[in-house]
Amino acid sequence: MANESNFAAFSGTYGEEYLLLAEAALSARYAHDNVRDVVLTRDIGSMPTTTVRFRKKPVLAASSIADGVDLVNFTQYNPTQTPVTVGNVGLKLILTDLARTSSYADDTELASNAGEAVLEKMNTDVCALGSGFSNSIGSTGNNLTETLVEDALVTLAGNRSPGNLFGILHPQQMRDLVDDIGTTIAAGIGGAQPREASNDLTRGLITGMAGMLYNVDWRTNPLVPTANAGADRYGFIGTKQRTIGMALKWAIRPEFERDASYLGTEAVVSSSYGVVEVEDETGVGVLSDA
Repeated sequence: MANESNFAAFSGTYGEEYLLLAEAALSARYAHDNVRDVVLTRDIGSMPTTTVRFRKKPVLAASSIADGVDLVNFTQYNPTQTPVTVGNVGLKLILTDLARTSSYADDTELASNAGEAVLEKMNTDVCALGSGFSNSIGSTGNNLTETLVEDALVTLAGNRSPGNLFGILHPQQMRDLVDDIGTTIAAGIGGAQPREASNDLTRGLITGMAGMLYNVDWRTNPLVPTANAGADRYGFIGTKQRTIGMALKWAIRPEFERDASYLGTEAVVSSSYGVVEVEDETGVGVLSDA
């Protein structure tokens, strides 16, 4: 077995001489969990299936009817569906007995940190969907601008988007957008000066919640993937609880198992889920320079 968490791994860091510093231990640096709340989630934990089918009602068309004339043809009501199947993700750690009894390391710390890793994987999978939309704005090697954001909104409006929009960008994409505010449109939000309007967005570079611009709820996340051999980033704009769907079999689940022959305890943290682009017309990819 390899990569076990044995006493040598904790020596000098979790030993008795560092006991008084235990409460000052820094948490691991994971990306913001600011993506999942905009995802349409269906929990199938109690159902004997691994697949969710997101059903979409058809868009019908009405026409004029002349007085006294019988309608000849029926309109077919043909709903469509987008399926998504869950898959398992997770990781396993093992804490040896010697490490546990000779340091202040414990199973709870390992499992908690592993849970954050699984959560980050969920967010990574959602962010990765940006490049899959039929419509996109931007081009390789060029910065994100206000004009491009307007182009995305025009596209969504033309596709009858129901509104309640969100945007997920890499921090560099947001920085470029902030720098461009005021170069295209003189006034900011509600007539405010451009720099005043961009301050909230700048704070979002750190907090992950950048606020509203053009009625879009913007978030920044370093998990937004690269594109074009790392030259660009690919975020997206979508409709909350509609554009992206998630099938969830079970959420983050920690389990412990005693491995007597190895003189240790295994901590397995897993989740079973799947993510999918549910309604292509309600999303727009955002491609810009990395």
